Amino acid sequence: AGWNTMAVVGSMALDGAMGLSRGFDVYDQQFGTGLGLPFEDRADGVTMRALAAVDARPDPNQPLFLFVHYYDPHLPWDSAPPTVRSRFADPDYSGPVHGTRDTLARLQQAFMADTLSEADLQQARQLYRAEIHWSDHQLGVLLDGLDARGLGANRLVIVTSDHGETIGDFSTEEFMLSDGRPYFRIPIGHGDDVSTVNLHVPLIIQGRGDLGIE
Repeated sequence: AGWNTMAVVGSMALDGAMGLSRGFDVYDQQFGTGLGLPFEDRADGVTMRALAAVDARPDPNQPLFLFVHYYDPHLPWDSAPPTVRSRFADPDYSGPVHGTRDTLARLQQAFMADTLSEADLQQARQLYRAEIHWSDHQLGVLLDGLDARGLGANRLVIVTSDHGETIGDFSTEEFMLSDGRPYFRIPIGHGDDVSTVNLHVPLIIQGRGDLGIE
């Protein structure tokens, strides 16, 4: 329809090979600053790639649809820089919760064994909040960058998420599967959990100019 369509993604969870790249002129899934396993880029890397992709457009006057995917508020919770983490995490905490990928398994095992302390849960929640804050900051950097490139006067911005995260928000529940095997619903993570905590996600819509919202 005459629009320049671009996507810049922060995780291989949105690998274009799954068909998600259909309809995009550019589908950037390069992860130059991968963390741990090579399938994630930090929020600042995503922002940098998104603005670089905008700068490389052959026709800057063409209407732009830009999809930018941040993965940071998702395990591992260790991508926020130390200056951000220090504002949220307890500096005196010495337990097993560090935000690494094995944090989830440790939290689940400790929850099942009833050995998880409130300090452990609070540290996990704070590390998660640090990731949200870091992503929110980078979203601001992205929008400021688009403004600086003259892409702010007529713009519609939609911010949402695919799921939330459960961190000790309810008690462990046991269900019996149809084959008679027990299934434990552990309130750590998301997975197949459809609790309110995981289903309530942000949906923010802001319009300007010709794309303003009444």
